[in-house]
Amino acid sequence: MNRTVIHCRKCGQSMKRERTGVDNVHWVCTCGSRERTPLTRVSSGGNPYQKGDVFAQIRFRAGGDVMLEVARNNDERFELISLDEITRLVSEEIPLANALDEIAGKIASRMRVEVCSIYLNRGGQLVLSATHGLAREAVGKVRLAIGEGITGAAAKTGKPIAVPDAAADSRYRHFAVAREERYKAMLSHPILGEGGRVVGVVNVQTVRARSFTPAELSYISVVAGLIRACLRLRDRVRDVPVEAPPDGR
Repeated sequence: MNRTVIHCRKCGQSMKRERTGVDNVHWVCTCGSRERTPLTRVSSGGNPYQKGDVFAQIRFRAGGDVMLEVARNNDERFELISLDEITRLVSEEIPLANALDEIAGKIASRMRVEVCSIYLNRGGQLVLSATHGLAREAVGKVRLAIGEGITGAAAKTGKPIAVPDAAADSRYRHFAVAREERYKAMLSHPILGEGGRVVGVVNVQTVRARSFTPAELSYISVVAGLIRACLRLRDRVRDVPVEAPPDGR
């Protein structure tokens, strides 16, 4: 394995690499010189998500943000979600609709698909709560019962459903307000809570008919889990009482 060699600018000797934090490396020379270099990429020990040849890893971005990334055979790679995005999803100061819209747009960009939509379970109905690609006026108006349409079927079975041409599938449900006639392939992945409770569904769609790769399926699976964890944390943050400091200020 090739290792980076850094030479001291004072004496020219090779410097020793010394980790000083999760996102920094110091290079130390016997002459006493020390240089600081940010890490560009670090694989997480014991991979937090691993299934066969599909694994997740951590990447450190310039500027300090932390990005989770999923890969398959070191070939197909997709950025999952950054620490900043998790913070925005969890924060009560940012409207949930805004945070979900941002996530939907970034998922679509990272997967290179035309549409990403997030449905949330509201009183037993799957309500379109955020979208990148579908008509904006469809948000809040498109509602599906659990088991209705491809989206509802994924929620009912608790398993992802991928179809190369959604309109040709007997389960497909068309909503004129969404203006999705031009989209073909569709992948619906349920967002499940404790005990298999349906929290929502993440959908991605493409203009051309095609099959989704194992890496894409793994990606959506991990993203769905992260969205669920963030929603749960948001609920907990909202329920935590805010106590006044001891001095009353």
